Amino acid sequence: ELNAFSVERHALKVVQPITETASGEWEIACRDDSGKRFGRIDFSKGFSQWWFLSHMDFHVPSEHTQEGKRYDGELHMYHFYSVTGAEAGIDNEMASVAFFLEAYDDIPDYPMLNRLICQWREAEEKTRE
Repeated sequence: ELNAFSVERHALKVVQPITETASGEWEIACRDDSGKRFGRIDFSKGFSQWWFLSHMDFHVPSEHTQEGKRYDGELHMYHFYSVTGAEAGIDNEMASVAFFLEAYDDIPDYPMLNRLICQWREAEEKTRE
């Protein structure tokens, strides 16, 4: 099943569907051969390899505040280190990056976000059945 959307108690969640290759490595399980690379981030201070995107959680409204302000939403992007903790010499299981989201009436819709919202609504309907 490549449906990576779920409605969790704490957030709307998108998981990278992955599959193990014959050589024992992991790749994104895509319906076709395009886009099999993980989203990634470079934490250069002390980490010489890439961190790969594991999953994203959307919180509506934001889970946290900044200077007392609660935002319309918050996106958490969770990453795993591309080498094992033993290879890296440190405990490096997961890293998180968070962004606040703000809605505006005077800007055009963002098509990718609209597509995610529609897919979550489908997942929600199936969950409620």
